[in-house]
Amino acid sequence: MKPAINPNKIVVFTGAGISVSSGLEAFRDGGLKAVSQHEQLASPHAWIVRRGEVIDYYNWRRECAGKAQPTPAHLAIARLEQKYEVVVITQNVDDLHERAGSHNVIHLHGELRKVRCCGQHEMISDIGINPQSIGDTCPDGHDMRPHVVWFGEPIMHYEEAGRHFKTAAKVLVIGTSLQVDPAAKLPKKGRYRAEKLIVNPHFDVADRPYSYRIIHEEADRIVPDIVTAWLEGQRWGYGRSRA
Repeated sequence: MKPAINPNKIVVFTGAGISVSSGLEAFRDGGLKAVSQHEQLASPHAWIVRRGEVIDYYNWRRECAGKAQPTPAHLAIARLEQKYEVVVITQNVDDLHERAGSHNVIHLHGELRKVRCCGQHEMISDIGINPQSIGDTCPDGHDMRPHVVWFGEPIMHYEEAGRHFKTAAKVLVIGTSLQVDPAAKLPKKGRYRAEKLIVNPHFDVADRPYSYRIIHEEADRIVPDIVTAWLEGQRWGYGRSRA
């Protein structure tokens, strides 16, 4: 039996496209050098053979994220908590949702501001925007690594995220192409009777999950409007034609 839908629950699922105006470039949009760095350094193998470069790379990304600011879309999402139970599920590793005021954020790919122990207990520490150094260890003496998901590693909190999709009355997907599994499968868990929207100016309608409405607009322009409508108890854009 499927779990009951909570009429007061909203799930917001975000990707890199929500941060376009934040001053933080997605690593895939930061030029060939950034793409090459990520492909070469975001792996368990690189951690073994190129540890200093891995640490420098994530120190740079942490610094960039610390300078970035929440966008109007981030801020609008936080406003939903005035009326609804909101769960933000993000593929991003920055803390822009938290700094915008969202209180319940699930990071599928980890968090730049955190490091974790390489030992059995994987203790997690929040270092904020401070740099990590080679030789940093946990109290048990194990090395600390960036608390992010690398190539070949499973994403975090997948089952928990799926349960939230299954009980949400509204689902808002922002700034993701839904091309990379397993995260791309999560929106498909949204219920048929839920109001479900995808905001992405470049989204291919052919890839639309069942019963989602596609909004080909920039997040900063349209997400505040959606939030206002929902806070007023309305379905967004009721009566407009579908994409």
